[in-house]
Amino acid sequence: MWRYEATPEKKVSPVIFAFAEAFARSDKKNAWILLQKARGEGTPPEQIFGALFWQIKTVAIVKNAERDGTLNALAMNPYVRGKAERLARTAKTEDLHRLLGEIVDAYHGREDGLDPEIALERLVLSR
Repeated sequence: MWRYEATPEKKVSPVIFAFAEAFARSDKKNAWILLQKARGEGTPPEQIFGALFWQIKTVAIVKNAERDGTLNALAMNPYVRGKAERLARTAKTEDLHRLLGEIVDAYHGREDGLDPEIALERLVLSR
């Protein structure tokens, strides 16, 4: 007889979100330190890339909504929206779109065929 067994949920470390925020602020030093902490906790690079993409994408959405005057129409968690608004103040739309492309390229290994761990490091240090 088949029996369902639940697998334990893996919790996402808050360090990943702090890393993504530091990266979005262009705070290279803290982003590097937080990346090393996340890696030390055994966080897979795919999860780190996902959080990083999510953070930059959220800032880009808020930045575009501010420009278009549709910010109030965004259905977004107030905490996430507030953080994205703060990060969007100093961000340029072109830079956000370029960063999104760089994150995707690094994740998919298009950047010199690098290992995902090294691609993450290069991405952070090039910021």
